[in-house]
Amino acid sequence: VTAEGKAYRSVTNVGIRPTVNGQGVNAENWLQEFSGDLYGKTVQIAFCRFLRPEQKFSQLSDLKEQIEKDKKSLHELCIPAENS
Repeated sequence: VTAEGKAYRSVTNVGIRPTVNGQGVNAENWLQEFSGDLYGKTVQIAFCRFLRPEQKFSQLSDLKEQIEKDKKSLHELCIPAENS
């Protein structure tokens, strides 16, 4: 993800967020080493790998646990973000 002129490695979900009864398709990003608020701002997303299909978890804690696993997979799956 490129945000505010800087590239970040990220985990992105594109889907309906079934665990929280989401409405419509959304893209949600977790940006590694980012601190700030990007709501309402434009970012550029470049996908490097498909990690897993979206799934509905029976408990929110199970979803949070899986997201932590997904974030750890960044080191194995993607090249470092490049900043110019």
